[in-house]
Amino acid sequence: MREGEFLEHRMKRLLYYQRFLVRDRISLKSQFYPERVDITDIDVLGIKFLDDLSPYTVICECKSGERAKSIDRLLWLKGLSQYLSVNSCYFVRKQFPSKVKEFAISLKIVPIDYSKIEDLEKQLCIADRWLGSHDYTFFCERISRYYKNICNNTDLLRIYWFLKSSFWYSSNVARVKKLMTALDQLTTNFDKMEDAIKDAIKWLFVETLILLSVAVISLCSEIYPLNTDEREEYLKAKLISDKLSPDEMRKIMQKVRSLTQAIVKERTGQFIMLDDKLSEITPPNFTDSLTEISERILEHPSISKEVPLFMDTFFYEFTLKNQKVETGFLEKFFSNLNMVAKMAKNVIKFACAESNISNELLKDLLSF
Repeated sequence: MREGEFLEHRMKRLLYYQRFLVRDRISLKSQFYPERVDITDIDVLGIKFLDDLSPYTVICECKSGERAKSIDRLLWLKGLSQYLSVNSCYFVRKQFPSKVKEFAISLKIVPIDYSKIEDLEKQLCIADRWLGSHDYTFFCERISRYYKNICNNTDLLRIYWFLKSSFWYSSNVARVKKLMTALDQLTTNFDKMEDAIKDAIKWLFVETLILLSVAVISLCSEIYPLNTDEREEYLKAKLISDKLSPDEMRKIMQKVRSLTQAIVKERTGQFIMLDDKLSEITPPNFTDSLTEISERILEHPSISKEVPLFMDTFFYEFTLKNQKVETGFLEKFFSNLNMVAKMAKNVIKFACAESNISNELLKDLLSF
């Protein structure tokens, strides 16, 4: 493994112990007709939640080479951080000249050299153990193989790229909708798939569930200040139309209705009455379930904020590795383990209620 790749994994592990859910190699794409165009990628991204469920996001640019153009990359990283509205930026390399460190600090970017990483690892008592999703010794080769096995399946590839790219700059409502659709697609005809495809689908399935927890909690941060009735109304309106207000949607549908009537009259000479219900847009079937799980999350924000990290640890360390669950380890890492596990189960039950998810992959967690 190249030094730069190992540095990224090391930063993933460091952020994990700082209680971030961490992902790497996040591709940023922009939609240009007729095809998507790569802009850049994020080496490492971490997200965790504060007590009011506000997301706190950090991105890392990792450079192992001695000749890395520090000033150029700092300016690039500053622009990227503003584009993504992240809370913190780390620029990581072997060492920094004093002037470069000062410039980074002036840009509100945290310069981290190898000696600082070592200090932080000692402070966090990080042993030489690679856990969960940052265990490169187990997952790097496997995830590459999963991608190769699904690259000819359009539906699975679309889900893959949403998880690796679009998820991270989509609205919370769009995230929830697309992930719920993805779960249904992943479980449809699963039994008929080849074994190689099944392994890839299991990974996509687990990743989708973890990011669904991120999406739902992030959405809860939007409704945190509202009362129960206001939350229900807000979620319903957002699920019908994420970008437009209910009044704007009604006006659009009225225009569509009038245009339809005009076209029919022009071609047939007859005026038809359209049922008002034909112009109504209803929220998704899971709206009530989402409202319910949101209320549960908001009742216990200090517990709920740990759910994505817990699910990541449990699924990647035990489920995907087919290892026996180490309750002792989980108790050391999650002080309110039973409560966090219960909340994670609630999120999973919300997902399961609206799709044909088999409990086989979830049995260890659901029975935990």
